[in-house]
Formats: sequence, structure tokens, C-alpha cells
Amino acid sequence: MGDSFIYLIVYSDSLEEGLRMSFQSILKMKNKWMLFFTIFYILVGAANLMIVGICDFGLFHIGLIAILSFVAAFGLYQQQSWVLWPIFALFFISTVYSVLMINAFLGNYQVNPHAGIILGVVAYSVYLVLTWIGTAYIGVKRNDFN
Repeated sequence: MGDSFIYLIVYSDSLEEGLRMSFQSILKMKNKWMLFFTIFYILVGAANLMIVGICDFGLFHIGLIAILSFVAAFGLYQQQSWVLWPIFALFFISTVYSVLMINAFLGNYQVNPHAGIILGVVAYSVYLVLTWIGTAYIGVKRNDFN
């Protein structure tokens, strides 16, 4: 078998033997970049839910980003044409949110410089760039959706 496939063994209660399926056939996604951005939006949604849970439940705008990220990930997974709306909404919301967070981190760095602030700036910068790239890529590939 080729190196490009990861095989999973799926066991059922009614079947004695396992069924071999490739990882991509389970996810039903032929495009690896679409799979990457689906996982990206799932991770962003999970991270934002953790921020809401750890910091403050009053941060409803971060909860909104989490919900939109999960909706976008589901739409990408299903390859539905309506996914463009949450993706474009997340583009604008995430851009403003990331720029404000980077600005807050950099303002805090002048008062109390430490490595955690630099890590926050790098993390939000990567989030911002991946959001832009993902929006552009999904906008270009919108004709491939149902």
C-alpha cells in the first residue's frame, strides 16, 4: 500500500472482522486543503470555546466566533454552498478580533515584556493569516460545492 494513505480498522459489534478504510474515504474529502481548513475551523471553534469557559462567560463575541467556526467546519465537511456566508462573516470578525488582540498584546508587552505575550502575538498572527488564506481559497473553490 502507498505511503499517502492512513488505514483505520473499524470494528463493529455484529462483525468479527474489521473493515479497512482509508482516512480520507472516511472523511469523504478528496481535496486535502479543504480537509485542512475544516480541521482549522474545528480547532478555532474549540479554542474559542475554551477561552469562553476559562476566562468569562460574558465574552459572547468569542462564543459567536466559536459557533460560526463550527458551522463553517460542518459546511466545509459537507461541501455545501451556504458555507460561504459563515466563512465571509468569520473573515471580517476574525480580522478585527485578531488585530485588536495583537494590539492589546503589544501594548501589554511594553508594560510587562515576557515570552507569553510574544506567543500570543504569534498565535493570533497565524490565526489571522490562515483565516485570510482560507477565505481566499474557499472563495476560489466555491464552484466545487453543492
